[in-house]
Amino acid sequence: MRRILLGLGALLTMMDATAPEAQETVRTGDFTFGGVTRAYRLVVPATLPVPGERSLVVLLHGCTQDAADLARGTRIDAHAAALGVAVLMPEQASTAHPQRCWNWYDPAHAGRDAGEAALIAELARVVADSLA
Repeated sequence: MRRILLGLGALLTMMDATAPEAQETVRTGDFTFGGVTRAYRLVVPATLPVPGERSLVVLLHGCTQDAADLARGTRIDAHAAALGVAVLMPEQASTAHPQRCWNWYDPAHAGRDAGEAALIAELARVVADSLA
């Protein structure tokens, strides 16, 4: 069974502030869904648990940030490697919001099957399937 954890809070509660550096692979790419394309950053630890026990954490950056900035500020790469979890960081485009904020407050993007929420959910599904 695959697990997809949404949000930083769940992961941070498991982290030690001095997590050791470990090996991981960082992949970047673009994902298109519903005619909308967003860049993403994916951290995959060198060692993942067996299929069925793998976890994917989805982190969303704040306004004026991008995925690389979020990764630097949280040291998520090292934590992901130490915990054996993959971490997906979609990026908001400046064309979608001038300050790169996610449009969570806009009803067009707040529904389960619409807008940015749907794009992020589908990206998470595709990535989780690729890790299975």
